[in-house]
Amino acid sequence: MEIFLNVWNNWSLYQKVTIAILLTLLFFTIVLSVKFVTKSKQYTIFTIISLIMSAILTIVSFVFVNVVFNTTITYMYMLAPIIILMINLFNISSSIGFYIKNKKQKKLDIDTLKKEFLMDTVHLTVLIIPLFSVFCIFVTEPLLTFILLTMLVSIAVLWINYSLVYWLFHKNV
Repeated sequence: MEIFLNVWNNWSLYQKVTIAILLTLLFFTIVLSVKFVTKSKQYTIFTIISLIMSAILTIVSFVFVNVVFNTTITYMYMLAPIIILMINLFNISSSIGFYIKNKKQKKLDIDTLKKEFLMDTVHLTVLIIPLFSVFCIFVTEPLLTFILLTMLVSIAVLWINYSLVYWLFHKNV
């Protein structure tokens, strides 16, 4: 709780309002873009749940690191939600690309969509682990915790997305 109190007390009203407006606009822009591009209720719901889950998981991970490891959450940690959001958007957009390609060709099969999403999730996981691990070799404690936290939350978001796709998408897309 101290994390949020420090942020709340140290930020000006302008910063709080600006960040809130930017995050809200970003959320609605992503959701409306997915709705417009896919015209699918399931993809829109998937995107909303995915974005909310990644935000919740990021906040919970900050609290966990602060409480369990007694690590101070500094300004460096403001970069983590951006990295996690970008990785989440890569995952969502690769699935949307596959969906649109096969929907136009009238050969969309839900099992194929799920298999393709699984492959994309595995590929992103295999890319993220060595990428973040290379940075871990040369850094010290505060930065190491940040990198490991960002890597673990990013991978967790990818696999939560896969479970959402498996749960949300049925034969009636």
